[in-house]
Amino acid sequence: MANTHTKFISPSSLFAEVKETFFSYFQAGALDDVLFPTWLSFCLDKLKRTALKKKATFITINNYKGDLPEDFDSVYAAWLCDVEYSQPILNPTYHYFSKDITIERVTNRCDVCQEEEDSCSCDPCEKQEKFFVTKKRMDGIILSYKTLRLLEPASLPTLDKCHNDCLNIGYSCPQTFTIDGCDFNVNFFQGGVHLVYYAKEYDDHGYQLIPDDVYIKEYISKFLKFKLYEKLFNSTTDETFNQIRLKYDYANNDYKQAFVQASIQAKKQNKQQMLDSLKRNKRRFHKLIRRSY
Repeated sequence: MANTHTKFISPSSLFAEVKETFFSYFQAGALDDVLFPTWLSFCLDKLKRTALKKKATFITINNYKGDLPEDFDSVYAAWLCDVEYSQPILNPTYHYFSKDITIERVTNRCDVCQEEEDSCSCDPCEKQEKFFVTKKRMDGIILSYKTLRLLEPASLPTLDKCHNDCLNIGYSCPQTFTIDGCDFNVNFFQGGVHLVYYAKEYDDHGYQLIPDDVYIKEYISKFLKFKLYEKLFNSTTDETFNQIRLKYDYANNDYKQAFVQASIQAKKQNKQQMLDSLKRNKRRFHKLIRRSY
């Protein structure tokens, strides 16, 4: 489900709604929201990377390495680029990762078959697409480049940093990459990489942004309520034990059902993602096929 078109929002309103449900407990000091960010991270981790935002950026390679974005979580696709035009920039990493920068594809048509993206049947790993990098506050292109080919992951730790639907998995190429901390390392001295990645973004309060999806928000809300009932259950007196236990059991079952629904919703693919997945699986074992000439 996670892609560039999914809207992500702050969970602050969701937290406020949950706190309102337990208003009397919060007023009496029996509960607090200190662990809300921790519980939120647990929820999103259970949904894995399907609840993360997909973004694109340009990485400048110098002396065999470049810098990863601060919000980087995992790789969806890493392309070797041919830079066609570039303005002189003192600190390219800062500029290309800035929120004032937009990276836009020149056309929605495939360069190979000239069909629209939704109806194109070409292998997504073989497409050559052109991108413009511009500043939002001024007209004019500061960088233009074309994707040439996918890079090959060169180590097992790097594969762990690739998403399950990563286009680079199973792809063979002379140019390779590895990920070491915040460094994006390659086996060529200089150039550029078009990186499409899954990102973890945070609001002004330090809360991780969540997908604006009714099922996922419902799952998070019910899980938070369950954890609050659990906290009350562990600190309750004998007089109110049975009452709290009934609410705790109900909240436990309720959040588990919500998780199943949210998990199904998060894993849904659009038509283009399904097509890319079929082509990627078909290509996955090509390197193991022995050809006779």
